[in-house]
Amino acid sequence: MALPPIILDTNKTTPIYELPLKIRQGDTGDELQVTLGKSFEKYTDLSTVDVELIAKTPDQRLIKQPVTDKSKNTFKVKFPDEMYTNVGVFRNMYFKIGDDSTSSVKLVVLQGIGSIKEAGSYIDDFETLIKEAESYVLALKDFADTENAKIDNKVAELTGKMQSFVDQAQKDLNAAKAVWNTFQSNSETSFTTAQDKRTSDFDSQKAGFETDFNEQQTDFENRFKALLATLQGDYDNFKALINKDVKDFNTSLDSLDSQATDVKNKFDALKAQLDLAAQNISGVRTNLIVAKTIKNYSTLDNGITFGYAIAFTTDYIPVMANKKYTISIYGTANSVVSRISYYDSSKSFIKKEHDGKISTSSSEVIAVPPEISYIRFSPDTPDKSGEYKNNFKIELGPTATDYSLNPKDIATDGSVQTAIINALDKADYSTNAEVDKKISTGVGQAKTYAEQTIKGIIGAAPETLDTIAELADAVTENKDGVQAINDGITKKADKTEVTALQNTVQTMITPISQEDYKALEDAGTVDPKIMYVIPDA
Repeated sequence: MALPPIILDTNKTTPIYELPLKIRQGDTGDELQVTLGKSFEKYTDLSTVDVELIAKTPDQRLIKQPVTDKSKNTFKVKFPDEMYTNVGVFRNMYFKIGDDSTSSVKLVVLQGIGSIKEAGSYIDDFETLIKEAESYVLALKDFADTENAKIDNKVAELTGKMQSFVDQAQKDLNAAKAVWNTFQSNSETSFTTAQDKRTSDFDSQKAGFETDFNEQQTDFENRFKALLATLQGDYDNFKALINKDVKDFNTSLDSLDSQATDVKNKFDALKAQLDLAAQNISGVRTNLIVAKTIKNYSTLDNGITFGYAIAFTTDYIPVMANKKYTISIYGTANSVVSRISYYDSSKSFIKKEHDGKISTSSSEVIAVPPEISYIRFSPDTPDKSGEYKNNFKIELGPTATDYSLNPKDIATDGSVQTAIINALDKADYSTNAEVDKKISTGVGQAKTYAEQTIKGIIGAAPETLDTIAELADAVTENKDGVQAINDGITKKADKTEVTALQNTVQTMITPISQEDYKALEDAGTVDPKIMYVIPDA
């Protein structure tokens, strides 16, 4: 027959609280189904794992039997015939699962009808009854030792009663042996009567023991279930508390997100102000228009240029994508409209825009689209003459600064050349030595000035003019300006006038810090006749 299915784990401290499994002496073929609990998670399929029944019978014989009917986390085992031989309680029975084992299972073998009569020896049968009682005592002791903290003093009391019973049974055994000897020598009837009485007494005491045992186990189960209910309530309360803490934490995270967004917005706004301030920290920024590259032509919508006498178009001006540039006009009437053509890094035409008007009081700011590397600028001049090349300026940044020439235009500018020649025409040196000395002095001053001005120019130069070598190439290309300087030096003039000119020039150059220059700007007291030099610019 099939026994009630059970669930086992590997904790080994977890007792089996259900009633012990029971089989009867003389029966065969009982089948037990076992399911592994959560602690067996490493064995998800028992078909590939060795499973073995290990048990110690009431008379202390060891039984081992492999289990073959197994799948997933469940297996079935049929008890061997030798487990039905002796009545009593199996002191130890468990299952070996791979390299682990289950907690113990309690198994009771009940007495079969007529088994004692058929044994053939009343003394041997009586000893069997005593051994059965001893197995109950030993099983109870094991159970009490395992669950000492959970089962009350009734177990100890019950154990004492059973021990008393065993002791009395031993005395009865001794008396039975004496009676048996008397019976052998006298009559079988008197012994049979005594034996029946002892059997009756034993059955009565055994029944009382089983009743006490079942009551004690029921009491334990009730108290254990109550503890489980309390534990479940505590767990539910703790889970609710944890869920609330998680919810509060998520709310705090959402608040942190909004705070972080607010901080980022403030940072972006401050950065924009700092970028604007950085762009406006210098009074003059580099003019990206090189006048000498300007031609009298205009650009069509496809970027192709054609000759046009009353308009001009710049060469390719390097720009940075996603940056803002300012276009300004100085000292003339307003232009009609400015046109910007956009080109990629290979100078291939991308598109053309028709921007708004530019006036002396209202500059125009353009935003360079992504992936754009060059622009070309083509405005209509006020009088349709194609002139006013030196009156336009394109510079990096969203604000306009004072007008300036591109560094490549300074050496070839007519007014600069005329001023140099006129000054040198008035120079007068009586000897070559004085000329050499003045040249040497001038070269030294020029080097000092060049080192300062070149450093300043490079700091604000566009990407196409960011090294001293490139700046030197730009000056070398302006051979006419360099030759004019050399020609002027060879001429003789009045020494007094040269000295006066030198003093005048020195008074026109004033070193000044950025803070002081900014203060003059704010007060509107910048002197246009003085060249302000900002060493730390």
